[in-house]
Amino acid sequence: MADDRPQLSHSAVNHTTSRRITARGHLVALLILTVVSLVLVRALGVVGVLLACAVVVVGTALVLRRDSVHELESLRNSVALSSTDVSVVLDDWETFRRSHAPEHVRDREVHRPTLLDPASEVSSVRRFHSAADACEQFLNELPDRARELTDVSSLTALLTETDQRAVALSSMWERARRDAAEARRG
Repeated sequence: MADDRPQLSHSAVNHTTSRRITARGHLVALLILTVVSLVLVRALGVVGVLLACAVVVVGTALVLRRDSVHELESLRNSVALSSTDVSVVLDDWETFRRSHAPEHVRDREVHRPTLLDPASEVSSVRRFHSAADACEQFLNELPDRARELTDVSSLTALLTETDQRAVALSSMWERARRDAAEARRG
């Protein structure tokens, strides 16, 4: 029976692991802040309550800032890792188009010549050409976009977009290769 669940990229898996570690760190920090607050209240009474409030506010701000910076960096690394999935397909495409190795020349000229034609009669080949061009432009702009984004939700959206492009481009590449070979035989 086929598994219909969407495949997670390496970057999505790594980011999920990072979030679990961050959540564990939050729980530990919360526990420490609670213990320190209780000690202050018991030892100093009313003054301890005031100090405990200050400790909780400062501690929370420090933990959230540290985790936020850590999570942003983790997301940027995940985006970069996911972009390599796109690059691998584009590298395969470039090898197919330009390599002088005999197996690539034979594949290009004998088995799949229509794969080189962006105006091919084969619709999957046309879609792949369009997607490959769009992904090249996306990858060129990606480092600047990732650097400019400063909030978790925007970087998460960029990671999702990068993962989706990687999966879609890989699927289109495989489909275009298969259909180009079938068109040659047919």
